[in-house]
Amino acid sequence: MKKTFDGQIAKMMYLAQMSAMKEILKLGEFKIGSRESEEYKYFKKVVMDEFYNSMTEAFSTLQKEGLLEKCPCGTSIRLGFKKDCNDCNGASYRNADFLNDTLTERKVQRNPEN
Repeated sequence: MKKTFDGQIAKMMYLAQMSAMKEILKLGEFKIGSRESEEYKYFKKVVMDEFYNSMTEAFSTLQKEGLLEKCPCGTSIRLGFKKDCNDCNGASYRNADFLNDTLTERKVQRNPEN
């Protein structure tokens, strides 16, 4: 079941990327075989490094642009699955006030009666 978008951009991106990464790892396990093999361990390391590094780079760029900020929950993107945070859900970033204000303004413009 898909969750409804709650406005947190980093959380949405993080959850989508984590889902894609898990599917790629499943395909790798299917093709390579045992999770215990050296080939699979190497494959998993490369896949996870690429996903986490690219997400970190994207979130850092969005932070520099003033759209995201570090989440006060203090999680690390690589350990995010261990954190239960409503703002970031493990992404380690959340919307900056500017982005929240912009999203709220757009929502009001689309639905003026609410």
